[in-house]
Amino acid sequence: MRKLAGGVLLLLCLCVELGVTQRLAQVVSSEGAWSKASGGVLQRGQDVAVGAELQASRPGGVMVDCGDSTWLSYTCKSGNCRIIACAIEGTAVQVDRVQVPGFLPSGLSNLLFKREAREPVVAAARAGGNPADAVLLLGERGVHFGPSMSRVLEGRYCLQLSSLSGANSRSIVLDWDRALDSEGVANAPGLVPGLYQIRKGPQGDAGSCVPDTDGTSAWILIASANDFQRVNGIWTENAPAATALERSGAAASAVTAVRHALLAGLAETSTQR
Repeated sequence: MRKLAGGVLLLLCLCVELGVTQRLAQVVSSEGAWSKASGGVLQRGQDVAVGAELQASRPGGVMVDCGDSTWLSYTCKSGNCRIIACAIEGTAVQVDRVQVPGFLPSGLSNLLFKREAREPVVAAARAGGNPADAVLLLGERGVHFGPSMSRVLEGRYCLQLSSLSGANSRSIVLDWDRALDSEGVANAPGLVPGLYQIRKGPQGDAGSCVPDTDGTSAWILIASANDFQRVNGIWTENAPAATALERSGAAASAVTAVRHALLAGLAETSTQR
């Protein structure tokens, strides 16, 4: 009996030691198709043991932050996929690696969760187009919305801006006409630089702003004239990583997470200058 008790005690000590040294990955994005083999659907912000077996019973994607500035996107297209967390090969799994820029603040995934705790719904492209994630200049004439409106048909729109960084939220009217003003400048008195969610729609009665019910939102980082060149240069250099992920056929949720995380990190550096 004494030997058995000693064995149990040794086993408990080993378990505690393993628990302390076990590396954890963090789920950056998940469309709900993936789960741990031991049970439990993976969700944004959840910790997963590196080396745990993950599986998908239907098509979909999941992205995990494996540390060392490395995010791995796992895409299942067959509906019968398995992989070990943070592995680069699995069964019927497309693996894409995203290297997070080292100069951005540490804990980039947590900066994303801080501003977007829940996974956004990624809808199909709207006929008239949706705003795109972008870095925008706040100059003397107003905000240059052109980069965010590049996929939107020309017309008169009401843009609803919701602050993601503690700045002020508001609605702005934009007459979008590439021939007259490719920069898409709209007057925005009192608007301060920061990270915003943008939605477009028609201008309603009495000047109200009514976002498209079938449209999707985007993130825009509005930068001052003093900071725009630096921030936009970093965005231009690193945003192609998300485009490459999109072209590879990775899940739309993973692509969006990469873009939003980059903008969240840039917003953090902007507030520190």
